[in-house]
Amino acid sequence: MDAPRVTFLLTCFGQEDYIEAAVRSALAQDYSPLRIVISDDCSPDATFERAQSAVEGYAGPHEVVLHQNPKNLRLGVVVEALKLVDTDYIVLGQGDDVFLPNRVARCMAVFDETGAAALSSNAFIIDESGARHGTHHPTDAQPDTTIDSFVFNGAIRSCFGAGLAWHRSVFDEFGPIAKGSRNIDIVIPFRACLLSGCQYISEPLLEWRHHAGNRTLHLQQARAESKEEKMLIEERNLCNQVANTNAMIQDLQSFNPAPHQDRAAILPRRTELLQSMLRRQIVLTQQWVELRADLEKRGVGVI
Repeated sequence: MDAPRVTFLLTCFGQEDYIEAAVRSALAQDYSPLRIVISDDCSPDATFERAQSAVEGYAGPHEVVLHQNPKNLRLGVVVEALKLVDTDYIVLGQGDDVFLPNRVARCMAVFDETGAAALSSNAFIIDESGARHGTHHPTDAQPDTTIDSFVFNGAIRSCFGAGLAWHRSVFDEFGPIAKGSRNIDIVIPFRACLLSGCQYISEPLLEWRHHAGNRTLHLQQARAESKEEKMLIEERNLCNQVANTNAMIQDLQSFNPAPHQDRAAILPRRTELLQSMLRRQIVLTQQWVELRADLEKRGVGVI
């Protein structure tokens, strides 16, 4: 049987110092057939031009598509880029990271072995210069990727956007992600748990770059200099969690597995899971109200 076509979806914005290394590592993937879609979110710097330069003269086996959004879409960049995807499997990449040559092949092997609808891998952490500083998670860790872990924790920390890959069924079965949702690396694995499961690969398959321009909130909070700045980042985090939980509640309410799927696994528990998620939503909302009140006392964000 022929190997399935895969799309390596590389999104980028304002990453002119790192994009060429990211593109080169995408082109160096040892899996075939592979379609590499490079989508720039209307970068204000030379990111797109450097991506173009990195693929100029490429004569390898992979199909390469270059695209630039006419305006910046921020959180909508991945959803918009999916319009360029015509394969069943998608491996996501960011324009400031570096991907090990076997990343796509290893992801596809796990998809084939497990039938999962989504997966995420471990990653080496690198700095601006590319020097490694350990791994995102211990390599001997195997976190819980069940639906119960999502309901209890609101997320699976090991499933993060930089290492994410999925089957198109997570969109075919549920449609677009709910308006306002902030993190596809939470919503996509949650949907996968409702379908055929979510898997985690403890082996690092990429180098996740930490630098001053990272938009990951916990990295921004670590760099924040004032108490108020840290509190505002925490408020954004709480708002994100509320929006993500709302999206997951909507997905759980609308979930209707196809006849060939095991209805017994989730449907009898739908009410229980919804109640647990609603309780979590109440707690998150109360935390936000208290934090907002504290910020108002400090005169932050008050009109």
